[in-house]
Amino acid sequence: MTKSWKITIAILTGLLLFSKKAKANSPYNDYEAMLKLFLDSFTKSFGPLKEAQSKSIAQIVLSFIDYGDRDLRKLAYILGTAWHESKLILDREKRGQLGTKLYQLQEAYWYTGFYGRGLIQITHEDNYKRMGKALRVDLVNNPDLALDRAISADIAVRGMMEGIFTGLPLSRFINGATADYYNARKVVNRTDQAELIASYTTTIIKNLEYQIV
Repeated sequence: MTKSWKITIAILTGLLLFSKKAKANSPYNDYEAMLKLFLDSFTKSFGPLKEAQSKSIAQIVLSFIDYGDRDLRKLAYILGTAWHESKLILDREKRGQLGTKLYQLQEAYWYTGFYGRGLIQITHEDNYKRMGKALRVDLVNNPDLALDRAISADIAVRGMMEGIFTGLPLSRFINGATADYYNARKVVNRTDQAELIASYTTTIIKNLEYQIV
């Protein structure tokens, strides 16, 4: 390698490190500060967290830094949704009891093996296919990849931010002028349990030691 190439690589490396440092120092993109805000809020909102739950929050915050848009209301809603869907525990969907409404709903996909997995319980082969294509992982042939914490967090954040689940992005309901936490549920699953998830979100935001404008 020539001396000039070594200098060029050193300059590029320096610029990359400077960029990462600048990003980390941003009030919206400071990972440790954002993580502490939301861990503290969850503890105040829902009580002591298990280690696995704290790790899931950490991974979702990290994914939001990569794929979010700095709107902490959206991050709060994503976390509130994950709390509802899985209590932030990586697990497979449980089969409902015979004769219940849940059992009937599961009949549409259970036999295919594409039942709910992960922090946001992704179901149906089409959803696994679309999400796998977006993340460039083969979720169709290996659906249990949705139980990997990093992949599951990306599914939650990108699926909701980019509208991959239903075609509706979170910005449709949460933007500069609007915070419609009820209808934001349509990003994932129509208005199923919309009021409950909205209440989780407002509680999380209320308990943040940071004023969201």
